[in-house]
Order: sequence, then C-alpha cells, then structure tokens
Amino acid sequence: MGSAVTKSIIWVDNQQSLAEMVSVLTPIELLALDTEFMRTDTFFAKLALLQLSDGESIWLVDFPALSELEPLRQLLNRDDLTTLVHACGEDLEVLDSAVGVVPAKLFDTQLAAAYLNQGYSLGYARLVEQLCGIELDKQATRSDWLQRPLTNAQRSYAACDVEYLHAMHTHLSHQLNLAGRLEWFDEEMVDLLATAKERLVVDGYYLKLTGAWEFSQQQLFALNRACEWRENLARQRDIPRGRIFKDPQLLDAVRSEVRSLSELRSCSEIHPGSLRKFGEQLVELLNRAYQEASASPPLAAPPRPLTRAEGTLFKQLRSVVQECAERLNVAKELLVNKRDLEHLVRQHSDAVAVGNIEWPFRLRSGWRHYQLQPLLAACYAEFGPKGELPSAL
Repeated sequence: MGSAVTKSIIWVDNQQSLAEMVSVLTPIELLALDTEFMRTDTFFAKLALLQLSDGESIWLVDFPALSELEPLRQLLNRDDLTTLVHACGEDLEVLDSAVGVVPAKLFDTQLAAAYLNQGYSLGYARLVEQLCGIELDKQATRSDWLQRPLTNAQRSYAACDVEYLHAMHTHLSHQLNLAGRLEWFDEEMVDLLATAKERLVVDGYYLKLTGAWEFSQQQLFALNRACEWRENLARQRDIPRGRIFKDPQLLDAVRSEVRSLSELRSCSEIHPGSLRKFGEQLVELLNRAYQEASASPPLAAPPRPLTRAEGTLFKQLRSVVQECAERLNVAKELLVNKRDLEHLVRQHSDAVAVGNIEWPFRLRSGWRHYQLQPLLAACYAEFGPKGELPSAL
C-alpha cells in the first residue's frame, strides 16, 4: 500500500503562481480535477483545496489564499475543456458556489466504470486498484482541509486524487468505444450537468418530505412556504437547514397546524436556540399560509408509500430492469431508480392506460427510452388490474 506521487506537485497560493498555472493549462483540453472541502456549520461547502492535473504535473491550489479568482474561473469555464473527475456530484456543487464554475464537458470515471459493468458507485481508490493495480493509502480522508499548513501526508493524499485520472480515462474511454457505449455515456454526462444545476433551485424541497403524503392542500401549501423560507434563510446566512428547523420539526408544526409560539414549542424536540431566533418568523409565516392556501393552485403531494399488493408489480418491473441490465452489460442502477419504478406502480393503481403513462424523465428520450421503456410498458400493460400476475409471467 502506498500513495507515492510520481508526478511533480506545484503548490499554488498566490496570484503569481496562479497566473503561471493558468498559462500552462490554458491550451489543455483534458484536465483532471478534484476538490477538498469542509461542510460542518455552513450551508455552502468551504472549498479548501483544488487539485488539477494535465496528466504530467499536479497543481494544488490553496483556494483560501487567493484574492482574485477570475483567472481560475476563465480557465475552468472554457467551452473546449473536458473536466476529468470521479464521483463529481459534490465537486460540481462546490465549484459553482465557491468559484462560479460550471464545466462545459465532463468525463466521470465512476460512471464510466458503471457503463462497463465494472461496479456501481465504485470509490476512487477501488477503481485505481482495479485499473492500475495500485493500492492507495486513504488515511487522510477525514482531514481538516482548512488547516494551514497542510501536512505532507495531506498534500500527498490530495495529489493522489488526480494522479491516476488520465490513465483511467484512457482505459475507460477505449473500453466504452469498443463496447459501443460512448454515445450513451456522453448522454449521461449531459444529464449529470443538468442535475447539478437543479440543486440551485430553491422551490420544491417539500416534495422530498415523504411524511407529508397525507397532508391536506392547506397543509401542503404551508409546508411548501415553510421549506422555501428556510431554504432562503439558510442560504442567506450560510448555515445548515437543521440549524433553523429540522425536517421532522417542520412536518410536525404543519401537521399540528401550529398557530402560536407556545404550540410550536411542543413540536419534535425543537432546540431552544431555533425557537428564540426563528420561532416567531415561522409562526407568522404559517398563519399567513393558512389564510392564503384556499386561493392558491393545488400542489402535488409527496409520493405515498406502496401498498403490499402494489409490491408485486414493483418486483416484476424490477426484474425487467435486471434482465435488461444483464442483456446490455451495464450496471442496473444506471437504468432507472426505485422512485421511478414506484411512480409507475402508482399510476397502474390509478388505472392510467399504458398510452397515457407519465414516464420518468430519463425514460422519455435517449438510450433508456429505446432499450428499457418498451419492456416496462409491456410488463405494465400485462399486469392485471387487481394485481394479478398474467399467465404469461
């Protein structure tokens, strides 16, 4: 086991060294990237270190030390640049909030491995071991990346996170091409960037709170207002949502139709600090929402849990997905998720005809639409109206 870095490492902690890095990397069309950040008492992650590599050298950018970010922003926002990453969901969020960067093109090695059926959600160290035969030392994973100076172990760990991305990209892109999966993978990268942009949206958070599926329209309206208020406040003050009110506390307050501070005090073990700082604002907002709800358009409720009877169709649809994944030789998780299958089952219970199905977004176009949607539609149509299995199954 080891984490020895074979490439040269350049520490970037001032505007001059940043300008020198940008000058070297501007002609590069494939740039490996990773981030180290901290998120404990804030809403937005605090970017502590940015690791970049052109395949020959590694730059460790001491982000808090930089006063002018425009050169970095221009480098990473180039339309002709492909950003090489591994499991980049949080990296994209941090880049956008801290630097104002949204990559034009991505290559995610974790997803590339899934398209080659080498495993789903493989960690970086595991994939390096599989493809490069090198076992990495990951002991610095839980470091305090905002401390300065960083230890040699921390620097070595951070550099390792981009050390092997170019080599893995070469192997994986070749294998994707041989398997005829490059077009599918490119489609996935476009979807990944679109999903990252959705995280910036403030509204609709209430739909994630599945405990509200039985709420009345008045209660849903109040819950939506409360969630939007909390989301905006958390972002403005840069504090975690739970430092204002936790999800169960908002649910309990709306379920109980709280109308006073004393009533709010009895909800779900609310911290005294939350009551003192934000209690009156929440009570005032809820009272106003109760009054305005009747004049507002109806809201969709979070999805209800499946009944035991509906579980039979769910299992049949899941079997279809498994068989399709095996035929295509890709990780089954790439095809469709549990939430999407449950959505189909609920429509079946509501007697929605197969021709009128509201298909999940990822099944409306692209390779999943052609490879999987017809199979799910056939299973859906063949399943009996009362949950009986068709004789053919």
